[in-house]
Amino acid sequence: MCIRDSFKTLNLFAYETITAYKQNPAAYLPLKEAQLKKLELITIADMASKQAVVPYEDMMRVLGIQDIRQLEDKVIDCIYNSLLKGRLNQKNKTLHVASTYGRDVQTSAVDDIVNKL
Repeated sequence: MCIRDSFKTLNLFAYETITAYKQNPAAYLPLKEAQLKKLELITIADMASKQAVVPYEDMMRVLGIQDIRQLEDKVIDCIYNSLLKGRLNQKNKTLHVASTYGRDVQTSAVDDIVNKL
């Protein structure tokens, strides 16, 4: 185990999504099933923080899952774990987002935040 891999894995959970992990899993420490699940939930919440209505199709593509029920279970887990507040619209296959939890802010993003404020 390398300290650099540990630091990259920590940053993965603080700032990134499952997409970064899937692009190069060898760059991180091996993740256990529970850690992968947590990263999936963080990814859903991250997507929800960027748009008020998130199509099921987008979430399924990013997570790499095919089953709608499995996706809905993950979104429900996000809601129960207070990662987001929202409603599932099964008819239109969308997640309507009311709010999401705040993620850590990278140092490189501070200037942009200050400018927006």
